Amino acid sequence: RLRPIASGAVSVLQAKIIGFLCMILSITLSICVGNFASVFFVLLYFIMNLLYSSGLKNRPLVDVIILAFGFIIRVIYGAALTNIPISGWLYLTIWTGAFYMGLGKRRNEIQKQGDEGKTRPVLKYYTYSFLDKNMYVCVALAIVFYALWAVERDNPLFLWSVPIMMIILMKYSLDIEGNSDGDPIEVITHDKTLILLVGIFATYLGYIIYA
Repeated sequence: RLRPIASGAVSVLQAKIIGFLCMILSITLSICVGNFASVFFVLLYFIMNLLYSSGLKNRPLVDVIILAFGFIIRVIYGAALTNIPISGWLYLTIWTGAFYMGLGKRRNEIQKQGDEGKTRPVLKYYTYSFLDKNMYVCVALAIVFYALWAVERDNPLFLWSVPIMMIILMKYSLDIEGNSDGDPIEVITHDKTLILLVGIFATYLGYIIYA
């Protein structure tokens, strides 16, 4: 209810205009850098979100899969624009990490609202136990896949980023175990320690890669 459209801060018409302009801008930038293939991913992302909003968000598992696939499309789009190959281990890290956050959000929504799905119809198809077990399976896999990506690098310094990643995920898990609805943006932006840890992680990787 506090989001821009729901609160009335942005009208539906304004949202449509802004969304359309953003999509045109993305397509224009893709064409300007000479990568026409990346336009496909912009359109795919748009269509996928359109289908999500049109009813797929009410189908169990499909809703979380679409949310996770959105993260993957962003990575593929960036790789296509920059012509930088992405490791298979890194793709798997993002997949499982996105599933972890998506399942965690649904779990906390059930925790706060009950399983009647009063505010989100799809919740009636889930149980707290199912979401809890699967989200922690995904976070464990995300750590394993990231560690395998780090091992795959030529520089052994990448291995030291693994415990930092583990600490970040543990701190994130600690936050969503508290009084949180599990929204990744809400969790990260309201935890200064988590922001600091992410900053350290990004700085360390940036140093290894570029310095």
